[in-house]
Amino acid sequence: MSKPDPPQPPSPFATAAAATGTNVGTAIANKYLNQVNQVTPQGRLDYNQTGNYAWTDPTSGQVYNIPSFTATQTPSAQQQAIQGQQEAAAYNLAGMANAQSGRVSGLLSTPFDPNSGGPARGDASTITNAQKAATSFNPGGQIQTQFGNAGDITRTYGPADNFSADRQRVEDSLMARMNPQLAIERKNVEQRLADQGIRYGSQAYTSAMDDYNRQSNDARFAAVGQAGAEQQRMNQMAGSLAAFQNDAQGQAYQQALGRGTFANAAQGQQFTQNAAGAAFNNAGLAQQLAQAQSGFNAQNTARNAYLQ
Repeated sequence: MSKPDPPQPPSPFATAAAATGTNVGTAIANKYLNQVNQVTPQGRLDYNQTGNYAWTDPTSGQVYNIPSFTATQTPSAQQQAIQGQQEAAAYNLAGMANAQSGRVSGLLSTPFDPNSGGPARGDASTITNAQKAATSFNPGGQIQTQFGNAGDITRTYGPADNFSADRQRVEDSLMARMNPQLAIERKNVEQRLADQGIRYGSQAYTSAMDDYNRQSNDARFAAVGQAGAEQQRMNQMAGSLAAFQNDAQGQAYQQALGRGTFANAAQGQQFTQNAAGAAFNNAGLAQQLAQAQSGFNAQNTARNAYLQ
């Protein structure tokens, strides 16, 4: 079997022409994409196609029609007015420079004649209204360095025995009410045991009395616990009262401190205003004196220049 003929290689000229056409088309497309009309507060920027340019590929001889564009900048009405004012100002300044340069040219071309007189010498007596500068001002009042006492802080509360006497009174009161009833109940238990034929000292008697004693002890312990709870309640009430007093003392302190701070801030503001007023007055006097001195120096300078 014979091998098939190899494929014909692509023409380099055709490949180059195709690549050039692709590049030209891409460049034109990018040109259209990048030329986006713009609208801003300063005006408009518009892109318009105003012609075409025929370009010939030197390799393939292919002619490409490449569009050409014109960018037009149109200012807004306000920007147009500003530009007109700026151009008018520039025109006026140019006219003034032209006129003044003509005067300077005329002065320089005129021969100096010392006998024709000249400007008068400056007179120091014309410097008037030079008042005395301020060297002090009202400080605005005394700074507040202290304020009223808000009261002492509560550091302890309740009696010295921590309501122990009150607790004991509650306990004694409960016991005074409970002990007679316990005694009656003991007699009832003893009578019931005797009626049942249970003798004193027997095991049944001892067990029954142990039960009674535990109940009476529980009742007494309950009275003691009730008295302790009352002591704790009184402690809590005294602690709450002490905390309230300290809160009130702190509030009074903050209020007094706020009044002192406000007074000092007002004094500082008054001081600053008075200092600014004195500085403004001195600046005005200095400017007034400088203007008078400048006029005096200008006269002397003109006379000296004329006499030289």
